[in-house]
Amino acid sequence: MKVNKNQVLSLLSILCFVLLMRTALILYFVEPAGYVIDIYSMFPLSFYVGLILCYLIGSFLLLNRKKVIGTLVLSINHLEILLIPYMLGYYSMGRADDMSYIGEYLQIANSGHIAGWNIYPASHIIGAGISIISNIEPHLVSFIIPVVFSFMFTVGAYLFSRIFISTENLKALLIASSFILYLGTYNFLNVPNALFFAFMPLYLYVMYSYISEDSTRKIPFSIIFVLTTLLIPYTHPFVVFFVMMIFLCHILFTSITTKKLDRSIIPGLKTNAFILLFIAFFTWFFYQGRLVRDLIRSVKSYINEIGRDPIYEWTAQKAGAVGFDISDWVQMLTFFYGRFVIPTLIIIAGLIFIYWKKVPLKKLILTIVHI
Repeated sequence: MKVNKNQVLSLLSILCFVLLMRTALILYFVEPAGYVIDIYSMFPLSFYVGLILCYLIGSFLLLNRKKVIGTLVLSINHLEILLIPYMLGYYSMGRADDMSYIGEYLQIANSGHIAGWNIYPASHIIGAGISIISNIEPHLVSFIIPVVFSFMFTVGAYLFSRIFISTENLKALLIASSFILYLGTYNFLNVPNALFFAFMPLYLYVMYSYISEDSTRKIPFSIIFVLTTLLIPYTHPFVVFFVMMIFLCHILFTSITTKKLDRSIIPGLKTNAFILLFIAFFTWFFYQGRLVRDLIRSVKSYINEIGRDPIYEWTAQKAGAVGFDISDWVQMLTFFYGRFVIPTLIIIAGLIFIYWKKVPLKKLILTIVHI
């Protein structure tokens, strides 16, 4: 008997929704056993097997042109993963500074003012706004915001990647791959740097739409780009630095290349964008004041320590007391900074590969090797 493809896909869809319903019931009826180090041990293995199967089947449905059902399956599956800490009652998945941000939601909602220590109020203003408009208590808003920004990352990753890919099958694959938890614990954190790093793919999509040659999208995306760029200084200093590096990369690349093919790889960006971000950040930097005070205090402390405390010996002594060997240091640095270092190495390798075909660079490298 010939198997009907549509029937198979329909059966797989039904299986997925049954598994998702089972997962939702497990989440709803779970009884936290107090504070545990590994919260994921609170669920049976079948719970995670169901989540993995739903992701694989949802991806399979997408690749077989069942975009609506496949995307719905992946979205619900993604939501259930993000709800795990909430259903177990965990407010923090990081260093517990998430708790102080709940207080800042309450502070802004009640007084309308930002605390003097707050150098990155953007996410707190958003949280307070949600609490005021929806009448939801701030501690519950702290669970909602990471979910919203995690889905924002998923949408942004898909939209931004779609700029470079036109094949329909690859676009379906993009949807599936956008639901991978690339940011790790950042998907669950209620902290400004985590939230706005998740916002970056969507911001890059806006930026590339702004600098595109499509005149029909120029005006609306110009307005959105300016508004979102003005938001960046209030997000987090790390995010500001990240965006500045992106701007400089596009500006410098455009200035040193003349071929149209090269500029299609990294499109040009006017210096106006960098100037706008620079002025906006330093206006906030000096107006807020805390960043300036911390910088002055750090510089004075560093100057006072010069010649008094053998920093190198002190650091070596503390590092030796830990008892790490080389493999332990590599493992620790990879764990904490791998998400920054590894993509950077891949990008550098890609740029070297692109420029290797350029005659001047190839001659330069060969000259250095022969020397």
